[in-house]
Amino acid sequence: MALKGIDDPFHDGEKVLQLRAGAREKLAEVVHYFVKTEMPEQHQEFYALLSSLYLGFTEKDGSPRAKLLIGKPGFVSTSAGQFVNIQSPGRHITEAIFVGQCVGGLGLLPAVKRRNRFSGKVVKNTPDLLQIEIDQAYGNCPKYIVPREFSPVAADAPVLAGETFETFPKTVQQVIEQADTFFISTACKAMDPDHDGAADISHRGGPPGFIEILSNTKFRVPDYIGNLHTNKRASILFIEWDKGNVIELVGNVDIHWDEPSEVDGPRKRYWDFELVSGKVITNVFQNK
Repeated sequence: MALKGIDDPFHDGEKVLQLRAGAREKLAEVVHYFVKTEMPEQHQEFYALLSSLYLGFTEKDGSPRAKLLIGKPGFVSTSAGQFVNIQSPGRHITEAIFVGQCVGGLGLLPAVKRRNRFSGKVVKNTPDLLQIEIDQAYGNCPKYIVPREFSPVAADAPVLAGETFETFPKTVQQVIEQADTFFISTACKAMDPDHDGAADISHRGGPPGFIEILSNTKFRVPDYIGNLHTNKRASILFIEWDKGNVIELVGNVDIHWDEPSEVDGPRKRYWDFELVSGKVITNVFQNK
């Protein structure tokens, strides 16, 4: 039986930016083919292979957060095509999440350039199980996925969170300048209560240097994201793949259209991220 598609899953901010980018009409024609209300079978099989999962959620004050979860393959499973089950999610997740909270999930297999996403609400949150009832499930194209062998396991050393910083330390700035991948969590503010507070986490990639450092608190990315039209707050993860560290940044975003950039001249659109706070979490994983 064919899964039910969603005719118009987009909220107000996404629609505004789709119109400005000239993509609204085309997306409206095809979106129900790839955004589903249930998890397709191939997606269920995909999530069962994962040893990592990226999770975006909103805190009680509406601020988005992004987190990386690590586990043995099978720690993420699905049930009845409607639920995503995460085994032993860890205190950093269970203490930050509450039942009824909006979340978005992203699974990535960079070695084979596959990624799938879901969104929904938390229905169970215990130290043993985080369960999410999905309302949207969809795949993404492999564009900008950098192939790399990434089979993380829990690190032998204890996970440690460094001191909070409000300007980029030199080491963090170097990671950003050399990055070919990062993850951003956003949340929308919408007049429609079905969309208000909906959380998302997405992957962004490009050649090293595609992120333009503007100052010790700001960088620029060629892109646009619909949630950022209505809610400027964002949470960003940079991964130190070789060290097993995760850089968590929280800040505000401004979208720019039809303005030049020093890196590659005129652009149709880009956005600037202004840091509010950040920290480096060490020993999150080791790459087996």
